[in-house]
Amino acid sequence: MKHPTITELSHLFMKQYLTNDMVAADCTAGNGNDTLFLAQLCKRVYSFDIQTQAIENTRQKTQTYDHVTVIQDSHANIKQYIHEPLDFAIFNFGYLPKGDHSITTMAQTSLVAVQDCLELLKESGFVCLCFYVGHLEGKKEMETIIQYLKTQPLLLSSYQTHVPQAPVLYLVSKKGNSL
Repeated sequence: MKHPTITELSHLFMKQYLTNDMVAADCTAGNGNDTLFLAQLCKRVYSFDIQTQAIENTRQKTQTYDHVTVIQDSHANIKQYIHEPLDFAIFNFGYLPKGDHSITTMAQTSLVAVQDCLELLKESGFVCLCFYVGHLEGKKEMETIIQYLKTQPLLLSSYQTHVPQAPVLYLVSKKGNSL
């Protein structure tokens, strides 16, 4: 039996949890796949990336959805753009697949983005964190962010395969919201 990928697991969770009256953020747009998935499930979607290619890919995939806002800026600036409570946010830390692998999300700005998402998050909301630990910055990001999250009144659930350096998925919710 084939184990599901981190992306498949996150999409399974989103499909079960999200409804068409919810607001979501894709904090690392990449090639636009999560933004498109969210657009099909939610009433409003914000999507962030710093790379022009990622923004173009995301806009192309979501061009028929008028409730998607694609923003070319760092996810660390999320509170400059989102002024309403979030039901859900997703991060895929790392680099743009098939893009320049020297451009990656960074631990310190990613930590700020996660902290800000948690402030925007409704009590019933979730944040999905996908860490790609096969590169040095990915490991550093996971260590930095998880160390912070463990100091907060949150529930954390993690999922990973037994394959060395395989991606790791964390679902984060505020206390009282079961996973």
